[in-house]
Amino acid sequence: MPGSELIGKEERDAVLEIFDKGISLSRKPGSRVQQFEEAMAKKIHAAYSHALSSGTAGLFTALKVMDVGPGDEVITQSHTFVATVEAITETGATPVIAEVNETLNMDPSNLDTLITEKTKVIIPVHMLGVPSQMDNILAIAKKHKIPVLEDAAQAPGGRYKNRYLGTLGTVGVFSFDYGKLVTTG
Repeated sequence: MPGSELIGKEERDAVLEIFDKGISLSRKPGSRVQQFEEAMAKKIHAAYSHALSSGTAGLFTALKVMDVGPGDEVITQSHTFVATVEAITETGATPVIAEVNETLNMDPSNLDTLITEKTKVIIPVHMLGVPSQMDNILAIAKKHKIPVLEDAAQAPGGRYKNRYLGTLGTVGVFSFDYGKLVTTG
């Protein structure tokens, strides 16, 4: 797995400390989860950060908060991980797949042709840390009054015009599983 060669004694000791000392992983004050949420929000200059079990859970939760459900359409891109489309279908909404351009991310000109009266959310995916063309995507979203959910699962720490990916749209989702660029264990 990517990054496994970088996991050493310090990371092993941090995990064992949770078991040995009974450190809470809940959101109680001072917990590791709360510390992570606060550090993440501070790092990316966001007002809030909320840890969930996975990037997929983050996408699904964000879509539900955005009131996405049956009868709605959510536009995402063809070059993505299955979790992006899975989260859309789990809400009961219909995924609409946009083409990608030379960035291997959402093609804004194709995006504009896919919007209908049923379009509820646009999900650009910053694949492999490469930013989507957010100026164009956000302009299209604003024109149609559609929120943007950034799938930044593969882009923690990435930037677009000096702003962190995941902070440009309405909501951003990251993933820190074992195979990602940054892992939380």
